[in-house]
Amino acid sequence: MNRKLVHNLIWIFIAINIVLSFISYIAITTNDAFCIIKSDCSEVQKSKYGEIFGIKVSILGTISFLLLLLIYAFALRQKQIYPFFILANLGGSIFALWFIYLQFFVLSRICSSCMIIDGLTLIITALSIYEFIKYKSEFKSVFSYFK
Repeated sequence: MNRKLVHNLIWIFIAINIVLSFISYIAITTNDAFCIIKSDCSEVQKSKYGEIFGIKVSILGTISFLLLLLIYAFALRQKQIYPFFILANLGGSIFALWFIYLQFFVLSRICSSCMIIDGLTLIITALSIYEFIKYKSEFKSVFSYFK
């Protein structure tokens, strides 16, 4: 995979996760659920696992993905920040795996929107590790990417 493709995929997947998380948050606040493919989204998103410390997981996801986007922008400019981007992704992947586990084994219900967000989180992590290993010597500036 070339560098530009990896960059684009990471940007796009983070942006998709921001949008999906925010739409989920809006749906929950209107006493509804956001479901891409008809599944058990309402049961999953409104379960006791839909909140952490009284805060909806969807709003935490939106904020987390926005921060991830900012960290990525800075990591492309300053390569010494890139390991923090990978750590943030690994942290997000742990949560994604936890939420997948909850859906399959605890709730026995699958939320298609949640699975897409969690799956993209795992893909972003894999791409960021790949990018770091393959291109770490090339990180200069976020603007050099557009040249």
